[in-house]
Amino acid sequence: MTTVEPTFFVYDKQLGQVADYIGAVTPGVTLHRSAVPVFVESMMVIMVARLEHFLTSLIAGGVRDQEVLMRTHFRQHGNDDEQRLAESCSLKTLIEMARRRVSFKQQGKRLESMFNVLFGFSPWPDDSTRCIIHDLVLLRNVFVHEGEKVLAEHAQQAHRQNLFTSHSYGDLTVYSVDYGAALPFLRDATVALKTQSQHVRARLSRRLA
Repeated sequence: MTTVEPTFFVYDKQLGQVADYIGAVTPGVTLHRSAVPVFVESMMVIMVARLEHFLTSLIAGGVRDQEVLMRTHFRQHGNDDEQRLAESCSLKTLIEMARRRVSFKQQGKRLESMFNVLFGFSPWPDDSTRCIIHDLVLLRNVFVHEGEKVLAEHAQQAHRQNLFTSHSYGDLTVYSVDYGAALPFLRDATVALKTQSQHVRARLSRRLA
């Protein structure tokens, strides 16, 4: 726990700042509807950046504490390059191999697998929290890589269907982010991130007690 304690301190401070900012700015933003998309998009990009840094920092600390375990894991279960490097690579390279598992694809399958190997538990305290964080990351990816309008393959991944509205143009259906629904979702997302942090901290403390 000592290795990763600074990670929790920094992340909890960041989440508190994000929550305070959302609470302070939201009343003013709602009076200027044209400002809502910019506010929602910027906050989601920031929140996911904080989340990714938190998770990669935790994993880096875990690898430093359990280097032998991770070398064995990658030697047995890594891809061809990881299996070749696992035995003799530097600790820095080993950490980078583990950090690449911070992915939210397939409902965060690779991330969950790495947490189970390294810490012995899931990064998700419950399915509801997992779904909210998944939707947060989905929206962030939409904003960064697609724009506010997407096809069904993206929108239908959302657990909260009200985050998107659909418009049909002949045989083509286009989905748009519903910023009216995304704005209050920001608060739910900050709560979910805090819940996840508390879950991970409690499980790590219990594991090391």
